[in-house]
Amino acid sequence: MKFVLVHGGWHGGWCWEPLVGVLEDSGHDVLTPDLPCDDLEAGLAEYDAAVGHHPEAVVVAHSLGGLVLPLIEARLHVYLCALVPAPSRPFSELFCDALDRDFGGTERDELGRSSWPSVDVLAARLYRGHERRWAEWAFPRPRRQAPTPTREPFPLEALPDTRRAYILAREDPSVIPDWSRQVAREVLGVRAIELDGGHFPMLDQPERLADELTSVLGQHVPLAEPRALTGEERALVDFLLAGDSGTDELRAQARAARVRSVCGCGCGSVGLEVDLTAARIHGDQVRHVASTGRNARGQEVDVRLIVAAGALVELEIYARSRGPSEPPTLSALEPPSVNLSPPD
Repeated sequence: MKFVLVHGGWHGGWCWEPLVGVLEDSGHDVLTPDLPCDDLEAGLAEYDAAVGHHPEAVVVAHSLGGLVLPLIEARLHVYLCALVPAPSRPFSELFCDALDRDFGGTERDELGRSSWPSVDVLAARLYRGHERRWAEWAFPRPRRQAPTPTREPFPLEALPDTRRAYILAREDPSVIPDWSRQVAREVLGVRAIELDGGHFPMLDQPERLADELTSVLGQHVPLAEPRALTGEERALVDFLLAGDSGTDELRAQARAARVRSVCGCGCGSVGLEVDLTAARIHGDQVRHVASTGRNARGQEVDVRLIVAAGALVELEIYARSRGPSEPPTLSALEPPSVNLSPPD
């Protein structure tokens, strides 16, 4: 897997060094671009250009880097103790909501760029919750931070529908953990993953963070609130059930089914929530109703509806080639096949 790690304010790609080592030792490819944070002329478009687009990668953004994350094409967006932009608004309007009241201590130069005046201030404010050695390790490296990306309105009217996750630190002295929980739930539509410690988990717990990043790829991410199926999802469910005889009960479930989770890998698979008072029409067997077709991009895509103990539990949509996939075109799907297997 390819990971692109986007740093926050004042920092550079160097701040990911402990995590990079863990990920690379596990066989992953890792990029750590530098944002033009000391350039007064550089706004979110320039930050986006510095990172580039990586449709097959997991892009992880820390702190201020979260403001550019929705602009980056990726398989999965991960916000790490990060700011989440509000469509069409400058983030400076949200500072009081998102940032701890004790956060601060920087000085500004004649151009309005901020910097940390001493290692003591850096350790007490930004690196609080970490051993002092990390502030001492970092202090010679930070650059000045221009205010441009927080003062310009976020350029999109809505966040993209890229798969996403949020990881917060419970003792974060910068981004308020309760704000992170709320924005993960209400804006991103996911439940935040929580780690102990301060604002920089990639420094003092890189193994734990790497585990969370890789595990979210292989599992479903629960939504904060179940949502209705999209038109494409519902059409696929109806198509698959139409090819399976004797499933009136399942069709009844499908009409009221809701999506409770999405796959962390970036494919289109979703977990389903249905009325579990329905009869166990197929006993304990697991039923797979599957088909294969192509989408508008020409990718070969497998779709499969999974039924366990008489309930719809998952709609799988995944491309055989690498990278995110769009659902297949209904007219290009093969007739569904049905397979039964014992439960795990």
